[in-house]
Amino acid sequence: MSQNPDKSRTISELDEGPLMMKVFSENPQEAVLHIAQSATRSDGTPFDNKTKKSLEAAQRYLSAGIVSGYRNPLSHETHNDLSATGVITEQHCLDALSVLSLLHTRLDDC
Repeated sequence: MSQNPDKSRTISELDEGPLMMKVFSENPQEAVLHIAQSATRSDGTPFDNKTKKSLEAAQRYLSAGIVSGYRNPLSHETHNDLSATGVITEQHCLDALSVLSLLHTRLDDC
């Protein structure tokens, strides 16, 4: 994948949540990664554009949500405080890892 230096500089200056929104931008010309643009049915016909847009939106919002909801709080608060109050429990973290696994699998197909 070729990189546009101006695009790379702009992206590297973003916080993680906005970064995910930029990388998986709703605007196909601005998006860095596309998870569904070349997706086709088993018979080779393309999926409907609304289906592709929905898949792209799911990747965008789930990616931003995982960063905002798990990575960021854990970098600002102690794990013990978050866990003791039930804000982020061990089970929440395991569930988040499942979502991360899904998101990563989708990236393998980009």
